[in-house]
Amino acid sequence: MATPMNPGINPQSHGEPPPAPSRARRKIISATPTPIPFPGKRALPGMLLAAGVFGWGAFDFFRYLPHTLRQFSFAAPRVPIPAVRDLTQAGWVALGCALSLFSWWLSIRLTRGSKIL
Repeated sequence: MATPMNPGINPQSHGEPPPAPSRARRKIISATPTPIPFPGKRALPGMLLAAGVFGWGAFDFFRYLPHTLRQFSFAAPRVPIPAVRDLTQAGWVALGCALSLFSWWLSIRLTRGSKIL
């Protein structure tokens, strides 16, 4: 507190500068920027629009669902014999791609912590 006789001097400090940690703390506090407030006024129209779009999509989905389910046939499809050979070849290609992807993933996982690369 300043005294009436010495308006700029704090009687506890006796005219000495404050210790370094408190000066540094004051510099840090004064240097930190104020937090940015959430832009609610700008975000609210976008959130309302997104809620409306998703609500409209859900309404249309459930409106057309019964009609679509009546059109489905749950019988197994008939596959002609020549197509079975093509499907077998496609299965081998898919298996090769899956094994290649798995080996790539495994090599990345095993070398992640090492300094090889």
